[in-house]
Amino acid sequence: MISSPEFGTAVDVPLDEIDGVMKVCLDYWQNLKGTQRAPTWRKFCIMDLPVKVIPFVTIVDVKREPLAFVYRFWGTGHLEAKRVERTGQTLLADERGSGDAALDDYIMMADSWSPQAFKRNIRLPEPRLPITQLSLRLPLSSTGEQVDQILSICDWWSFRESWPDFHPPKDSKIST
Repeated sequence: MISSPEFGTAVDVPLDEIDGVMKVCLDYWQNLKGTQRAPTWRKFCIMDLPVKVIPFVTIVDVKREPLAFVYRFWGTGHLEAKRVERTGQTLLADERGSGDAALDDYIMMADSWSPQAFKRNIRLPEPRLPITQLSLRLPLSSTGEQVDQILSICDWWSFRESWPDFHPPKDSKIST
């Protein structure tokens, strides 16, 4: 059983504890990777992921010199729940410590060739309750020499019992 983290901190989750659709995504990444350090963006097809997770996917392009992360894809589940669109936005590595937890994760992942899973309590705009989110980050590389993209899959639907008062807006497409 994966324990819940204190608000504002992340708890690493061993990859062998990942299950359900997150495990399907990890297995897909590992199958594409083969003997390479990471699969290429060209081989990775977001449409091959379980339909349920696609709205909760984000993809950043890793830029070097200066180190920065540009959101290529910001899933509609994030848009609806977090009330922010980040596609095209850039996170600069020199803004570390700005309170953006994803930035710190991306900086660490930029030099890592290993998938990473962790849990973190986040706060959505409505109802302002801490929500437990499981994240799986998967590196992608076009050259095999450096991480070029980072694909993240976030799961908060599995932890709904910890936030029974959350109800998306009436026009929301989030499935609870």
